[in-house]
Amino acid sequence: MDDEAPVKDDSWRELSLSLPLSIKKKGTDPKGTLLYTPPSWGASVSHLSDIDVYVEVISNGVVLGNVKLSDKGYYILGSQDDCDFVYKNPQVSRKHFVLQFNRFSNLLIYDLNSKCGTTVNHMRLEPEKYYTLNIGDQIRIGKRGFSSRVYIISGKSIFSREEDSESDDSKEEKPTEKRGAAYRDIEQIQKFRKRQIDLEEKTVVRDKPDVGSYDTRLDVDEWDDYFDAAIKKPEKKTTVLNKSNVLDNIRKLQQQELDLLNRWYISVKDALTPAEFGEGIDSELQDVKRRELDKDKTKFQKQLDGIRDDLEYYHKLLRVASF
Repeated sequence: MDDEAPVKDDSWRELSLSLPLSIKKKGTDPKGTLLYTPPSWGASVSHLSDIDVYVEVISNGVVLGNVKLSDKGYYILGSQDDCDFVYKNPQVSRKHFVLQFNRFSNLLIYDLNSKCGTTVNHMRLEPEKYYTLNIGDQIRIGKRGFSSRVYIISGKSIFSREEDSESDDSKEEKPTEKRGAAYRDIEQIQKFRKRQIDLEEKTVVRDKPDVGSYDTRLDVDEWDDYFDAAIKKPEKKTTVLNKSNVLDNIRKLQQQELDLLNRWYISVKDALTPAEFGEGIDSELQDVKRRELDKDKTKFQKQLDGIRDDLEYYHKLLRVASF
């Protein structure tokens, strides 16, 4: 009996009505316990086998350590002892922000509605919203000057490897003066030939006889050549997809996916958060919002599936193509 092909699990694609951030009330703690639930589209350890990304922790110019991000799909920074990155500082919330990998091994950051906020390259992040991180990005707690500690994303990615390749190409030796002169000679010859062709084409058009006055002494094949000589067929342009094009498409699609997910979470939060009106009005309004959310989910899901299909195609192309 033949072995059955493994069934592809696409359940992670399904949009969820659950938010990544929630608060669980426990005991007498008025603030409750903040819980981060990794989304279904988040990466598991199996997706991170080829990841070469780590966080360099620096304080006042001194390197405190390097933490490789490879043994789990997300990492939390905060002042609590159970966080992956523990930072005891009055400006740091108990759970401040999370670093989250997605299924395409793209690293994201998500501020957990922290007290003093988070900045990336001095740009303040909106809380409860995912942002893409790139190699070289610098993460800080609060505004500039709030904390001396900096978290720098280091390592390699598909984009940084492309930048290294371009850098290596720029370091190659330039042609010598002799070779440069030869290239200039070739350009002159090409221009001369082009002018000759242009002149010949103009001559053919100018000498083209009127209809009914063709030279009947020509053979059939010669007559065809004579008639078609002045017809210039348009050249067909073919689009050549190179590695740079593929990476640009991946960047754009990743941002589109992230924007769509952030919009979806805003819609979910708005629909599921109780309104502060009368009890009967609250119930009726929530029912309306929930029905609208169900309609929106179909639209969001269709757009998201299209983007992810394209992402999978370009990632596969990047793996198999020899650029």
